[in-house]
Amino acid sequence: MRPADAQESELIISGGGVLAVSTFDLLVQRHQLELLHAELTACFQQLSVIDLIVDREQLYAVDASARAFVAEGDLDEAARCIDRARKLASTIALALAGSADAYGLAEQQAARFSQSLAAQLSYGLGLLLPGLSVFLVPRVLPAALGAAIGFAVMPHVPRHQLLGWLRENNELLSDPTVVNFMRLAVMSADDFVGGSVHVRPEVMRLIGDEGLGILGLATSVGILIRMGNRVGALAETPVVVQMTQRRADVASPATFEERAQRLPQGTAQIRIDRYAVAGAPDSFDVYLAGTKDFGLFATVDPWDMTSNLTSLALGDAGSYRAVEAAMRDAGIEKDSPVHFTGHSQGGLVASMLAASGDYNTQGLFTMGAPVGQISVPSDVPWIAIEHTNDLVPALGGVWDNPDAIRVRRELFIDGEVPSDATLPAHELKRYRETAALFDARSQHAAPTVSLSPGMSTLYRAERQPVS
Repeated sequence: MRPADAQESELIISGGGVLAVSTFDLLVQRHQLELLHAELTACFQQLSVIDLIVDREQLYAVDASARAFVAEGDLDEAARCIDRARKLASTIALALAGSADAYGLAEQQAARFSQSLAAQLSYGLGLLLPGLSVFLVPRVLPAALGAAIGFAVMPHVPRHQLLGWLRENNELLSDPTVVNFMRLAVMSADDFVGGSVHVRPEVMRLIGDEGLGILGLATSVGILIRMGNRVGALAETPVVVQMTQRRADVASPATFEERAQRLPQGTAQIRIDRYAVAGAPDSFDVYLAGTKDFGLFATVDPWDMTSNLTSLALGDAGSYRAVEAAMRDAGIEKDSPVHFTGHSQGGLVASMLAASGDYNTQGLFTMGAPVGQISVPSDVPWIAIEHTNDLVPALGGVWDNPDAIRVRRELFIDGEVPSDATLPAHELKRYRETAALFDARSQHAAPTVSLSPGMSTLYRAERQPVS
Protein backbone atom coordinates (compact mmCIF):
# COMPACT_ATOMS: atom_id res chain seq x y z
CA MET A 1 0.00 0.00 0.00
CA ARG A 2 1.48 3.34 -1.05
CA PRO A 3 -0.07 6.69 -0.12
CA ALA A 4 -0.26 9.54 -2.55
CA ASP A 5 2.68 11.42 -1.03
CA ALA A 6 4.83 8.29 -1.38
CA GLN A 7 4.22 8.30 -5.12
CA GLU A 8 5.40 11.90 -5.43
CA SER A 9 8.40 11.78 -3.09
CA GLU A 10 11.93 11.47 -4.38
CA LEU A 11 14.37 8.79 -3.32
CA ILE A 12 18.06 9.50 -3.06
CA ILE A 13 20.05 6.29 -3.46
CA SER A 14 23.74 6.37 -2.64
CA GLY A 15 26.66 4.02 -2.17
CA GLY A 16 27.24 0.62 -3.64
CA GLY A 17 30.84 1.12 -4.69
CA VAL A 18 33.37 3.86 -4.20
CA LEU A 19 30.54 6.37 -4.16
CA ALA A 20 27.58 7.06 -6.41
CA VAL A 21 24.65 9.27 -5.48
CA SER A 22 21.68 9.91 -7.72
CA THR A 23 17.96 10.47 -7.73
CA PHE A 24 15.53 7.92 -9.05
CA ASP A 25 15.15 9.77 -12.37
CA LEU A 26 18.90 9.65 -12.99
CA LEU A 27 18.98 5.92 -12.25
CA VAL A 28 16.08 5.26 -14.60
CA GLN A 29 17.58 7.31 -17.44
CA ARG A 30 20.91 5.55 -17.15
CA HIS A 31 19.21 2.15 -17.03
CA GLN A 32 17.08 2.97 -20.10
CA LEU A 33 20.16 4.07 -22.03
CA GLU A 34 21.95 0.86 -21.13
CA LEU A 35 18.95 -1.15 -22.37
CA LEU A 36 18.91 0.94 -25.57
CA HIS A 37 22.63 0.31 -26.08
CA ALA A 38 22.05 -3.43 -25.73
CA GLU A 39 19.17 -3.39 -28.24
CA LEU A 40 21.12 -1.30 -30.75
CA THR A 41 24.15 -3.54 -30.38
CA ALA A 42 22.01 -6.58 -31.18
CA CYS A 43 20.60 -4.82 -34.27
CA PHE A 44 24.08 -3.78 -35.39
CA GLN A 45 25.35 -7.33 -35.06
CA GLN A 46 22.43 -8.70 -37.08
CA LEU A 47 22.99 -6.16 -39.85
CA SER A 48 26.71 -6.94 -39.83
CA VAL A 49 25.97 -10.63 -40.32
CA ILE A 50 23.61 -9.87 -43.21
CA ASP A 51 26.22 -7.58 -44.76
CA LEU A 52 28.79 -10.37 -44.61
CA ILE A 53 26.40 -12.75 -46.36
CA VAL A 54 25.49 -10.36 -49.19
CA ASP A 55 28.11 -7.89 -50.48
CA ARG A 56 28.56 -5.92 -53.75
CA GLU A 57 30.83 -8.53 -55.37
CA GLN A 58 28.16 -11.16 -54.92
CA LEU A 59 25.56 -8.82 -56.39
CA TYR A 60 27.79 -8.20 -59.45
CA ALA A 61 28.31 -11.94 -59.81
CA VAL A 62 24.58 -12.63 -60.07
CA ASP A 63 23.93 -9.50 -62.18
CA ALA A 64 21.56 -8.09 -59.55
CA SER A 65 19.26 -5.21 -60.33
CA ALA A 66 20.04 -1.61 -59.43
CA ARG A 67 17.53 -1.79 -56.59
CA ALA A 68 19.61 -4.53 -54.95
CA PHE A 69 22.67 -2.26 -54.99
CA VAL A 70 20.60 0.57 -53.49
CA ALA A 71 19.33 -1.77 -50.78
CA GLU A 72 22.88 -2.93 -50.03
CA GLY A 73 23.98 0.70 -49.70
CA ASP A 74 21.05 1.47 -47.44
CA LEU A 75 22.00 -1.55 -45.35
CA ASP A 76 25.52 -0.20 -44.89
CA GLU A 77 24.22 3.25 -44.01
CA ALA A 78 21.72 1.81 -41.51
CA ALA A 79 24.52 -0.16 -39.87
CA ARG A 80 26.65 2.98 -39.59
CA CYS A 81 23.76 4.99 -38.08
CA ILE A 82 22.92 2.26 -35.57
CA ASP A 83 26.59 1.97 -34.64
CA ARG A 84 26.79 5.72 -33.99
CA ALA A 85 23.55 5.63 -31.98
CA ARG A 86 24.67 2.75 -29.77
CA LYS A 87 28.01 4.42 -29.11
CA LEU A 88 26.20 7.67 -28.27
CA ALA A 89 23.84 5.83 -25.88
CA SER A 90 26.84 4.23 -24.15
CA THR A 91 28.61 7.59 -23.91
CA ILE A 92 25.58 9.32 -22.37
CA ALA A 93 25.05 6.44 -19.92
CA LEU A 94 28.68 6.72 -18.83
CA ALA A 95 28.26 10.50 -18.53
CA LEU A 96 25.23 10.02 -16.28
CA ALA A 97 27.25 7.61 -14.14
CA GLY A 98 30.05 10.17 -14.00
CA SER A 99 27.59 12.87 -13.01
CA ALA A 100 26.28 10.65 -10.22
CA ASP A 101 29.82 10.01 -9.00
CA ALA A 102 30.64 13.73 -9.14
CA TYR A 103 27.45 14.55 -7.26
CA GLY A 104 28.29 11.90 -4.70
CA LEU A 105 31.85 13.15 -4.31
CA ALA A 106 30.59 16.70 -3.81
CA GLU A 107 28.10 15.51 -1.21
CA GLN A 108 30.79 13.48 0.55
CA GLN A 109 33.16 16.44 0.62
CA ALA A 110 30.40 18.72 1.89
CA ALA A 111 29.59 16.25 4.67
CA ARG A 112 33.25 16.00 5.65
CA PHE A 113 33.57 19.78 5.63
CA SER A 114 30.47 20.15 7.81
CA GLN A 115 31.77 17.57 10.27
CA SER A 116 35.22 19.18 10.38
CA LEU A 117 33.71 22.63 10.89
CA ALA A 118 31.42 21.38 13.66
CA ALA A 119 34.39 19.69 15.35
CA GLN A 120 36.46 22.87 15.21
CA LEU A 121 33.62 25.01 16.53
CA SER A 122 32.98 22.57 19.37
CA TYR A 123 36.66 22.44 20.22
CA GLY A 124 36.89 26.23 20.15
CA LEU A 125 33.83 26.56 22.37
CA GLY A 126 35.37 24.23 24.93
CA LEU A 127 38.76 25.92 24.66
CA LEU A 128 37.68 29.57 24.75
CA LEU A 129 34.91 29.17 27.30
CA PRO A 130 36.32 26.82 29.94
CA GLY A 131 34.21 28.48 32.55
CA LEU A 132 31.10 27.58 30.60
CA SER A 133 32.17 23.95 30.28
CA VAL A 134 33.00 23.77 33.98
CA PHE A 135 29.57 25.18 34.72
CA LEU A 136 27.75 22.85 32.33
CA VAL A 137 29.30 19.58 33.38
CA PRO A 138 28.42 19.63 37.09
CA ARG A 139 25.12 21.47 36.75
CA VAL A 140 23.35 21.30 33.40
CA LEU A 141 24.14 17.70 32.47
CA PRO A 142 23.03 16.24 35.82
CA ALA A 143 19.96 18.47 35.61
CA ALA A 144 19.19 17.10 32.16
CA LEU A 145 19.76 13.58 33.42
CA GLY A 146 17.56 14.32 36.40
CA ALA A 147 14.81 15.56 34.10
CA ALA A 148 15.07 12.35 32.06
CA ILE A 149 14.95 10.28 35.24
CA GLY A 150 11.98 12.29 36.43
CA PHE A 151 10.18 11.54 33.19
CA ALA A 152 11.00 7.84 33.61
CA VAL A 153 9.40 7.70 37.07
CA MET A 154 6.60 10.14 36.26
CA PRO A 155 3.05 8.82 36.89
CA HIS A 156 1.17 7.64 33.85
CA VAL A 157 -1.29 10.53 33.49
CA PRO A 158 1.16 13.49 33.50
CA ARG A 159 3.61 11.50 31.35
CA HIS A 160 0.83 10.83 28.86
CA GLN A 161 -0.04 14.54 28.83
CA LEU A 162 3.61 15.50 28.24
CA LEU A 163 3.93 13.02 25.36
CA GLY A 164 0.69 14.36 23.93
CA TRP A 165 2.10 17.89 23.98
CA LEU A 166 5.27 16.71 22.24
CA ARG A 167 3.21 15.00 19.55
CA GLU A 168 1.19 18.16 18.96
CA ASN A 169 4.38 20.24 18.73
CA ASN A 170 6.69 17.89 16.83
CA GLU A 171 7.49 20.09 13.82
CA LEU A 172 10.91 21.06 15.15
CA LEU A 173 11.90 17.46 15.87
CA SER A 174 10.91 16.55 12.30
CA ASP A 175 12.88 19.32 10.61
CA PRO A 176 15.73 18.02 8.39
CA THR A 177 17.93 20.95 9.45
CA VAL A 178 17.49 20.05 13.12
CA VAL A 179 18.17 16.39 12.29
CA ASN A 180 21.41 17.27 10.50
CA PHE A 181 22.45 19.55 13.35
CA MET A 182 21.90 16.71 15.81
CA ARG A 183 24.01 14.40 13.64
CA LEU A 184 26.91 16.84 13.74
CA ALA A 185 26.39 17.59 17.43
CA VAL A 186 26.72 13.98 18.56
CA MET A 187 29.88 13.67 16.49
CA SER A 188 31.41 16.79 18.04
CA ALA A 189 30.82 16.12 21.75
CA ASP A 190 34.33 14.67 22.16
CA ASP A 191 35.85 17.77 20.53
CA PHE A 192 34.10 20.03 23.04
CA VAL A 193 35.47 17.97 25.92
CA GLY A 194 38.93 17.98 24.33
CA GLY A 195 38.86 21.74 24.04
CA SER A 196 37.66 22.20 27.62
CA VAL A 197 40.62 20.21 28.99
CA HIS A 198 43.05 21.97 26.63
CA VAL A 199 44.10 19.02 24.50
CA ARG A 200 46.15 20.41 21.64
CA PRO A 201 44.06 20.78 18.44
CA GLU A 202 46.42 18.69 16.32
CA VAL A 203 46.20 15.90 18.90
CA MET A 204 42.38 16.06 18.83
CA ARG A 205 42.39 15.88 15.04
CA LEU A 206 44.69 12.87 15.24
CA ILE A 207 42.71 10.88 17.81
CA GLY A 208 39.22 12.15 16.92
CA ASP A 209 36.72 11.14 14.22
CA GLU A 210 38.65 12.96 11.51
CA GLY A 211 41.83 11.03 12.38
CA LEU A 212 42.42 7.65 13.99
CA GLY A 213 38.94 7.52 15.52
CA ILE A 214 40.22 6.69 19.02
CA LEU A 215 37.73 9.22 20.37
CA GLY A 216 34.30 9.67 18.90
CA LEU A 217 30.64 8.88 19.30
CA ALA A 218 31.27 5.65 21.22
CA THR A 219 33.45 7.34 23.85
CA SER A 220 31.01 10.22 24.27
CA VAL A 221 28.09 7.84 24.82
CA GLY A 222 30.26 5.78 27.17
CA ILE A 223 30.74 8.86 29.36
CA LEU A 224 26.98 9.43 29.39
CA ILE A 225 26.40 5.82 30.46
CA ARG A 226 28.88 6.12 33.33
CA MET A 227 27.12 9.27 34.50
CA GLY A 228 23.80 7.43 34.42
CA ASN A 229 25.25 4.46 36.30
CA ARG A 230 26.00 6.74 39.25
CA VAL A 231 22.28 7.12 39.86
CA GLY A 232 21.35 3.57 38.89
CA ALA A 233 20.29 4.38 35.32
CA LEU A 234 21.44 2.77 32.07
CA ALA A 235 22.69 -0.32 33.90
CA GLU A 236 22.92 -3.57 31.91
CA THR A 237 21.53 -6.82 33.30
CA PRO A 238 21.42 -10.51 32.34
CA VAL A 239 18.71 -11.51 29.84
CA VAL A 240 16.71 -14.67 29.16
CA VAL A 241 15.02 -15.61 25.89
CA GLN A 242 11.97 -17.80 25.38
CA MET A 243 10.24 -19.05 22.25
CA THR A 244 6.65 -17.75 22.16
CA GLN A 245 5.26 -18.93 18.83
CA ARG A 246 6.19 -21.21 15.94
CA ARG A 247 4.55 -21.45 12.53
CA ALA A 248 5.28 -23.62 9.51
CA ASP A 249 4.80 -23.09 5.76
CA VAL A 250 6.24 -19.57 5.69
CA ALA A 251 7.30 -18.35 2.24
CA SER A 252 10.53 -16.47 1.75
CA PRO A 253 9.94 -12.71 1.27
CA ALA A 254 10.20 -11.45 -2.30
CA THR A 255 10.49 -7.69 -1.65
CA PHE A 256 11.98 -5.30 0.88
CA GLU A 257 8.45 -4.20 1.77
CA GLU A 258 7.66 -7.81 2.74
CA ARG A 259 10.78 -7.90 4.91
CA ALA A 260 9.64 -4.71 6.66
CA GLN A 261 6.20 -6.25 7.24
CA ARG A 262 7.69 -9.28 9.00
CA LEU A 263 9.28 -7.33 11.83
CA PRO A 264 7.80 -8.37 15.23
CA GLN A 265 5.00 -6.09 16.44
CA GLY A 266 3.71 -7.58 19.71
CA THR A 267 5.59 -8.49 22.88
CA ALA A 268 8.11 -10.55 20.91
CA GLN A 269 11.18 -8.66 19.75
CA ILE A 270 12.84 -11.34 17.59
CA ARG A 271 11.62 -13.38 14.65
CA ILE A 272 13.75 -16.05 12.99
CA ASP A 273 12.64 -17.85 9.81
CA ARG A 274 14.46 -21.04 8.82
CA TYR A 275 14.49 -22.43 5.28
CA ALA A 276 15.79 -25.72 3.97
CA VAL A 277 17.92 -25.29 0.84
CA ALA A 278 18.57 -28.32 -1.36
CA GLY A 279 22.22 -29.31 -1.35
CA ALA A 280 23.21 -26.51 1.03
CA PRO A 281 23.00 -25.60 4.73
CA ASP A 282 19.70 -24.24 6.04
CA SER A 283 19.33 -20.49 5.52
CA PHE A 284 17.89 -18.01 8.04
CA ASP A 285 16.12 -14.65 8.11
CA VAL A 286 16.49 -12.72 11.39
CA TYR A 287 13.99 -9.87 12.02
CA LEU A 288 14.56 -7.46 14.92
CA ALA A 289 12.02 -4.97 16.30
CA GLY A 290 12.66 -1.38 17.34
CA THR A 291 12.86 0.13 20.82
CA LYS A 292 9.91 -0.75 23.06
CA ASP A 293 10.89 0.81 26.41
CA PHE A 294 12.11 4.43 26.41
CA GLY A 295 12.89 4.60 30.13
CA LEU A 296 16.44 5.18 31.36
CA PHE A 297 16.14 2.54 34.09
CA ALA A 298 16.43 -1.05 32.91
CA THR A 299 13.24 -2.91 33.86
CA VAL A 300 11.98 -5.96 31.96
CA ASP A 301 12.28 -5.35 28.23
CA PRO A 302 15.90 -5.25 26.95
CA TRP A 303 14.75 -3.34 23.87
CA ASP A 304 15.18 -0.17 25.91
CA MET A 305 17.31 2.98 26.09
CA THR A 306 19.94 1.12 28.11
CA SER A 307 20.53 -1.26 25.20
CA ASN A 308 20.36 1.63 22.73
CA LEU A 309 23.12 3.61 24.42
CA THR A 310 25.20 0.55 25.26
CA SER A 311 25.11 -0.43 21.59
CA LEU A 312 26.13 3.07 20.47
CA ALA A 313 29.02 2.83 22.94
CA LEU A 314 29.91 -0.53 21.31
CA GLY A 315 29.24 -2.29 24.60
CA ASP A 316 27.59 -5.58 25.53
CA ALA A 317 23.93 -4.61 25.13
CA GLY A 318 21.11 -6.76 26.50
CA SER A 319 19.28 -6.76 23.16
CA TYR A 320 22.41 -7.95 21.36
CA ARG A 321 22.91 -10.82 23.81
CA ALA A 322 19.24 -11.73 23.49
CA VAL A 323 19.46 -12.03 19.71
CA GLU A 324 22.57 -14.18 19.98
CA ALA A 325 20.73 -16.51 22.36
CA ALA A 326 17.72 -16.74 20.05
CA MET A 327 19.96 -17.45 17.07
CA ARG A 328 21.63 -20.30 18.95
CA ASP A 329 18.23 -21.74 19.87
CA ALA A 330 17.08 -21.49 16.24
CA GLY A 331 20.06 -23.56 15.10
CA ILE A 332 22.14 -20.80 13.51
CA GLU A 333 25.79 -21.79 13.38
CA LYS A 334 28.87 -19.87 12.29
CA ASP A 335 28.57 -21.04 8.68
CA SER A 336 24.77 -20.74 8.40
CA PRO A 337 23.71 -18.17 5.74
CA VAL A 338 21.88 -15.35 7.54
CA HIS A 339 19.98 -12.26 6.38
CA PHE A 340 19.35 -9.56 9.01
CA THR A 341 16.44 -7.09 8.93
CA GLY A 342 15.84 -4.46 11.61
CA HIS A 343 14.10 -1.18 12.39
CA SER A 344 15.47 1.43 14.81
CA GLN A 345 17.28 -0.40 17.63
CA GLY A 346 16.68 -3.63 15.73
CA GLY A 347 18.63 -2.20 12.80
CA LEU A 348 21.43 -1.12 15.14
CA VAL A 349 21.70 -4.62 16.62
CA ALA A 350 21.46 -6.20 13.16
CA SER A 351 24.32 -4.07 11.85
CA MET A 352 26.46 -4.91 14.89
CA LEU A 353 25.81 -8.63 14.36
CA ALA A 354 26.80 -8.27 10.70
CA ALA A 355 29.89 -6.26 11.71
CA SER A 356 30.99 -8.81 14.30
CA GLY A 357 32.24 -11.32 11.75
CA ASP A 358 30.76 -14.11 13.89
CA TYR A 359 28.10 -15.00 11.32
CA ASN A 360 27.86 -15.81 7.64
CA THR A 361 25.93 -12.65 6.83
CA GLN A 362 24.44 -12.74 3.33
CA GLY A 363 22.44 -9.52 3.56
CA LEU A 364 21.55 -6.63 5.86
CA PHE A 365 18.45 -4.42 5.64
CA THR A 366 18.03 -1.58 8.16
CA MET A 367 15.39 1.14 8.50
CA GLY A 368 15.59 4.26 10.67
CA ALA A 369 18.59 2.90 12.56
CA PRO A 370 21.42 4.93 14.19
CA VAL A 371 24.12 2.99 12.34
CA GLY A 372 26.28 5.67 10.73
CA GLN A 373 29.40 4.70 12.67
CA ILE A 374 28.97 0.90 12.61
CA SER A 375 31.70 -0.58 10.39
CA VAL A 376 30.03 -3.38 8.47
CA PRO A 377 32.39 -5.33 6.14
CA SER A 378 32.26 -4.13 2.54
CA ASP A 379 31.37 -7.60 1.24
CA VAL A 380 28.07 -7.64 3.17
CA PRO A 381 25.22 -6.42 0.90
CA TRP A 382 23.55 -3.66 2.92
CA ILE A 383 20.42 -1.63 2.16
CA ALA A 384 19.93 1.18 4.71
CA ILE A 385 16.76 3.29 4.50
CA GLU A 386 16.48 6.49 6.49
CA HIS A 387 14.17 9.48 6.39
CA THR A 388 16.04 12.76 6.35
CA ASN A 389 13.64 14.22 8.92
CA ASP A 390 13.91 11.23 11.28
CA LEU A 391 15.91 12.19 14.36
CA VAL A 392 16.84 8.62 15.36
CA PRO A 393 19.33 7.80 12.55
CA ALA A 394 21.09 11.10 13.30
CA LEU A 395 21.90 9.83 16.80
CA GLY A 396 24.23 7.34 15.14
CA GLY A 397 26.44 10.14 13.84
CA VAL A 398 27.74 10.93 10.36
CA TRP A 399 27.41 8.16 7.78
CA ASP A 400 30.70 6.27 7.35
CA ASN A 401 29.77 3.25 5.21
CA PRO A 402 30.41 4.05 1.52
CA ASP A 403 29.82 0.46 0.38
CA ALA A 404 26.25 0.28 1.65
CA ILE A 405 23.26 1.21 -0.51
CA ARG A 406 21.81 4.16 1.39
CA VAL A 407 18.24 5.15 0.55
CA ARG A 408 17.03 8.52 1.80
CA ARG A 409 13.68 10.26 1.56
CA GLU A 410 12.14 13.33 3.16
CA LEU A 411 8.58 12.92 4.39
CA PHE A 412 5.79 15.50 4.76
CA ILE A 413 7.20 17.83 2.11
CA ASP A 414 3.78 18.95 0.86
CA GLY A 415 1.83 18.77 4.10
CA GLU A 416 1.83 19.24 7.85
CA VAL A 417 3.75 16.94 10.15
CA PRO A 418 1.27 14.34 11.52
CA SER A 419 0.57 14.47 15.25
CA ASP A 420 0.10 10.70 15.63
CA ALA A 421 3.62 10.28 17.04
CA THR A 422 6.38 12.35 18.62
CA LEU A 423 8.71 11.33 15.79
CA PRO A 424 6.32 10.47 12.94
CA ALA A 425 9.12 10.09 10.38
CA HIS A 426 10.50 7.26 12.53
CA GLU A 427 7.31 5.19 12.53
CA LEU A 428 7.69 1.69 11.07
CA LYS A 429 4.55 2.08 8.95
CA ARG A 430 6.20 4.97 7.10
CA TYR A 431 9.39 3.02 6.58
CA ARG A 432 7.28 0.25 5.08
CA GLU A 433 5.94 2.80 2.59
CA THR A 434 9.47 3.87 1.68
CA ALA A 435 10.54 0.23 1.32
CA ALA A 436 7.65 -0.28 -1.12
CA LEU A 437 8.72 2.82 -3.02
CA PHE A 438 12.28 1.48 -3.17
CA ASP A 439 11.01 -1.86 -4.49
CA ALA A 440 9.07 -0.10 -7.24
CA ARG A 441 11.77 2.33 -8.29
CA SER A 442 15.09 0.57 -7.85
CA GLN A 443 17.00 -2.18 -9.60
CA HIS A 444 18.01 -3.83 -6.31
CA ALA A 445 16.06 -7.05 -5.82
CA ALA A 446 15.32 -8.24 -2.30
CA PRO A 447 17.19 -11.47 -1.52
CA THR A 448 14.99 -14.56 -1.74
CA VAL A 449 16.38 -17.18 0.62
CA SER A 450 14.49 -20.25 -0.60
CA LEU A 451 11.70 -21.28 -2.92
CA SER A 452 10.50 -23.81 -0.35
CA PRO A 453 8.35 -22.84 2.67
CA GLY A 454 10.15 -22.44 5.98
CA MET A 455 9.58 -22.41 9.74
CA SER A 456 9.04 -19.09 11.56
CA THR A 457 9.74 -18.66 15.29
CA LEU A 458 9.06 -15.69 17.56
CA TYR A 459 11.14 -15.03 20.66
CA ARG A 460 10.52 -12.86 23.72
CA ALA A 461 13.53 -11.57 25.68
CA GLU A 462 13.38 -10.27 29.25
CA ARG A 463 15.87 -8.73 31.61
CA GLN A 464 16.71 -10.49 34.86
CA PRO A 465 17.52 -8.81 38.18
CA VAL A 466 21.19 -8.49 38.99
CA SER A 467 21.94 -10.97 41.78
